[in-house]
Amino acid sequence: MGYHQHPTNVKQCIQQPSCNTGSQIVGLRDTTNCYKCRTCTAPFVPRPDRSECYRIRPTCRCTEKYSADGYSCLPCPVGQVSDNARQACYPAPQCLGYNQILGTPANCYRCTQCQNGLVPDQQRRVCVRPIPDCSCTQKYSADGYTCIDCGSYQIVDPNNNKQCIPRQCNVGNQIFSNRANCWRCDICPTGYQPSADRSKCDRIKPTCSCTEIYDQTGYACVPCPPYQVATNGNSICSPRQCSGLNQILGSADQCYACKECNKGSTPDNLRRRCLRYITTTCTCNQRFTDFGNGCQDCPAGTRPSMDNKSCVSLNCDKDQIMRRDLLCPQCEWCPPGSIPDPRRENCIVQPRPPITVNGRPACDEFSVFNMDRTECIKCPNNLKASNDNLRCLNSCTDPLDIVQEDGSCFTCCNGNVPNYSRTRCVKKSSGVQTCNGEREIFNSDRSKCTPCEPYTRAQRSNTVCLSDQCA
Repeated sequence: MGYHQHPTNVKQCIQQPSCNTGSQIVGLRDTTNCYKCRTCTAPFVPRPDRSECYRIRPTCRCTEKYSADGYSCLPCPVGQVSDNARQACYPAPQCLGYNQILGTPANCYRCTQCQNGLVPDQQRRVCVRPIPDCSCTQKYSADGYTCIDCGSYQIVDPNNNKQCIPRQCNVGNQIFSNRANCWRCDICPTGYQPSADRSKCDRIKPTCSCTEIYDQTGYACVPCPPYQVATNGNSICSPRQCSGLNQILGSADQCYACKECNKGSTPDNLRRRCLRYITTTCTCNQRFTDFGNGCQDCPAGTRPSMDNKSCVSLNCDKDQIMRRDLLCPQCEWCPPGSIPDPRRENCIVQPRPPITVNGRPACDEFSVFNMDRTECIKCPNNLKASNDNLRCLNSCTDPLDIVQEDGSCFTCCNGNVPNYSRTRCVKKSSGVQTCNGEREIFNSDRSKCTPCEPYTRAQRSNTVCLSDQCA
C-alpha cells in the first residue's frame, strides 16, 4: 500500500506521489487510479496527512451560535450572548448589582464593577464620577461635583444651582424656620411677634392699665380690687387715697383720680360718693324736710319715698308684696312667674298664663312683657305700654329715670339703674353671664343666681322656679 507500478517497467513498484501542493490530497484508497493526486474543492480542505478532503468547523465567539449544519457562526441579536455549546442565544446580564455597569460584545457582555469611587452612569454603560445631591441650602461647586453650604437665611438659586440667594421673610409676623426646612417662612402664633432678626417668635407683653398688674408670667394683666391702682411698675395693687377734705375717688377709667364734691355736698365715709348735707337721721315713717336738714312725719297710710323727699301711698300694687323685713318696709314687685300670697308678704309660683299662637302672652295696652316674654306686668298708675309692650310710656327722659306708682319720675341713684320695664331701681349687673343649674334662677336685676324653693325647679331660661309636678 502506498506504492504503484512503474509506468514503464511493469516489474517495478514505485511510491505514490506526495500531493503536497495547494489543496491536493493523495488518493490512498484510489488504487484504480494508481493513487493519483486530487484537489479539494471549497469549502473542503486537505487533512494534515492529505489523505482526504474534509470540511472545517469554525469556532464561534460568545456573541455567535452555530448554524443548523454546524459549519457556520450566526450572530446573536444585540444584547444577547450564546451558551457554552454555542447552540442558542439568550439575553445578556442586566448588571443591576451595586456599582455594576453593562459589558460590551468584546467581553461577552460580562458585568464590570466600578472602582476608585466611580459610579455607573444613568444607562449603566460606563463608570463616571458621582454627582452629589445638594440640599436646598447648598450650591454646586464650579465643576459640579461638590456641595457648598449657603450662608444663613440663604437658599440655592432655582435658576442657577451654582449660586445662593437670600430668603425673604419680612412680611407681617413671618420668621425664618431653620436650614433643614430651607429657611421656610413661618408665622408667629397669636400673642407673639418676630424678634429683631426674625429668627424666633417673642411673646408680646401687654401694657396693663393703671388698675391692672401683671400676673406671675408677666404676660397677662390682672385687675386690681375696686378703688385700688397699680404701682411699682404694675406689680402691686395699692389703695387710692384722697387727702383733700372735700375729695372723693373718681371712676376706674380715670384711675380713681381724686375729684372735689360740689358745693352743698360732702364725701361719704369711704370717699366713694358725694352726699347732700343732712343734719339729722329720719325714721322709716319720716321724710326729709324741703331743705334736707330736718325730718317730717308721713301721713297715715303713706311712707317715705325711696329718696326720702316725699311721702307715697303705703298700698302696694296687686303684683307687689310688702317687705316688712327691711329696715324701712316698702313695696316690691314679685319676680316674673310669681304672684303675692294672700297676706301679700311673699311671692309664690303662679300658673303660666295663656300663650297666643305666636308664642307670646297677650298683654293689653296697660301691660309690658317680663324679661323672657312669658308674663305680663301692669304699668304703674295705669300708664299705657308701648306698641311692642316692652316699656311703659311716660314723660321721664333721663336714662336713670323710673316711673313711680303715682306716675311721677324718679332718678335712680347710689349706683342703681332702672329695670327693663323702667318701673323700679335695681342694682347694676355685676356681670353674671348665665345661670344654668336645674334649681337656680336669675335674681330680679340679673346680678346673681338665687336657688329655687324646695320642690321647684328653674324653667323659662332660668327666670322662674315652677313646681316639680308635671302638668
